[in-house]
Amino acid sequence: HLFQLTTAVLLAAKALQRVRDALTIRLAGSEVPAFTCSYGMASSRDGQSLDEMLLVADRALHQAKDAGRDRIVIAGSAVSDPLDEFDDLPLG
Repeated sequence: HLFQLTTAVLLAAKALQRVRDALTIRLAGSEVPAFTCSYGMASSRDGQSLDEMLLVADRALHQAKDAGRDRIVIAGSAVSDPLDEFDDLPLG
């Protein structure tokens, strides 16, 4: 089921995007091999227990990887981020 993205969910997604961007900048030109960062997010309304919520987040992570990696997928949302898609989303 799809849901309206809340400010808290968007802020969390933007924080993950900043982490991903910071890693890219920090490791540029280093001896660390190139890599991608994919994230699956779930909100507390996506599962009744912590274990169920972790399963929902894990499914979202697999969706992110299947969609081309280096993405953020929010469970229950149609939003899948190719790096900067979240910059265009309204908060609120």
